[in-house]
Amino acid sequence: MSTGSGIYLTELVRVIAEQGHTQGVVAGVCEEDSIDLPKEAKFYPVYFKSEELPFNIFGMSDEMPYESTRYCDMTDEMEEKYKKAFLKVIDKAVAEIKPDIILCHHLYLLTSLVRNRFSKIKVYGFCHNTDIRQMGKHSLEREFIIDNVRKLDKIFAPQKAQADEVVKTYGVTDDKITLVGIGYNQNIFNAEGRKENNTIKRLLFTGKLSEKKGVMSLLKSLNRLDYSENELELTLVGGAGNETEFKLIKELARKM
Repeated sequence: MSTGSGIYLTELVRVIAEQGHTQGVVAGVCEEDSIDLPKEAKFYPVYFKSEELPFNIFGMSDEMPYESTRYCDMTDEMEEKYKKAFLKVIDKAVAEIKPDIILCHHLYLLTSLVRNRFSKIKVYGFCHNTDIRQMGKHSLEREFIIDNVRKLDKIFAPQKAQADEVVKTYGVTDDKITLVGIGYNQNIFNAEGRKENNTIKRLLFTGKLSEKKGVMSLLKSLNRLDYSENELELTLVGGAGNETEFKLIKELARKM
């Protein structure tokens, strides 16, 4: 829940719970993690840094805002333990929930394992962009992943740019992809309680404070605008995976 895709999953579960549907959530976590899911959703954890999985959670980005293992460093032994641990928990969840649909996040290894395992259940996959980046970086189970992503019943992509990359990377057809947008929680992000001050324009960025998320470009571009100190206000909210980049971002912000 420290990443965009984790927040996305959490918000989906919250909204689906409000609609009264039965849900089970399978996710990789550590013992000490705080889990914030609706009480109506049954949680099926897969524990990393445990006897079964004695390593950090695999990060969909190579730099995560918590201790993680890179997929490019996954050994054969780690992969076997990963598959065994997840499939054992997913088998239990499927047996108890008896789902009409399985929603999988990231068009990557775990989604492919699920599609391969449950051929008679509809499996939908969410693209979060980091999956495409991983596919371009190394060859971990590449053919297995591509083959099973093609077999998904539906794929959700945030924007057309990602949809085009999904077609190119996995060879799926356009008609399998639905654009769903980024999404946000309107209970948090809204105009209620806004201070009435027409002289100041306020911008808010939320996300990982890194170069990949465009934060440095945002700061540099705003510096080129002709605004005085009392006319424009930018607030940056988020964690950082790379401390060097984070220091550069703070330095750029100080100079604005």
